[in-house]
Amino acid sequence: MTALNASSSSQSITMIYSSSSSHEIGSSSNTIVSINVAAQAPLKLTATNYRSWKLQFHTLIVGFDLMGFINGQKPCPSATIKVNDITVTNPARNIWTRQDQLLLNAILGSISPSIIQFIASTQTACDAWSALANTYAKPSRGHIMHLKGVLTNVIFLGTNAIS
Repeated sequence: MTALNASSSSQSITMIYSSSSSHEIGSSSNTIVSINVAAQAPLKLTATNYRSWKLQFHTLIVGFDLMGFINGQKPCPSATIKVNDITVTNPARNIWTRQDQLLLNAILGSISPSIIQFIASTQTACDAWSALANTYAKPSRGHIMHLKGVLTNVIFLGTNAIS
């Protein structure tokens, strides 16, 4: 297994891989990617910027080929496998768990402290991503009322400026 650590003052990525090509970041089953959220996803999720935050985080996850962890298309492997008719611990599960927890950590690091309560009970990156989408992707009545208030103020201020 080989470790590669690329870092600069604004970015740090650690890739651990056993394949001969390092371009297979998320698709290689032995690859683990650690994201420096402060440098690569500086916009923190707040109650009002979900769409911008999602775009930023989504492009990062797609770029590292890790979307399967977020959307559930790369589920956790079974705990055991059979090798020569003997049941053994599945090493792919450990690698999957480590990568998933690093993604969950990146999500936690990219949201404001007041938002953490919405994903505090989640166990996987996919669960956290879904909880955030369910909370912020659909406009709530409170959010709609807030936007109406902002628009009313803009219209009112615009009307007074013309007078």
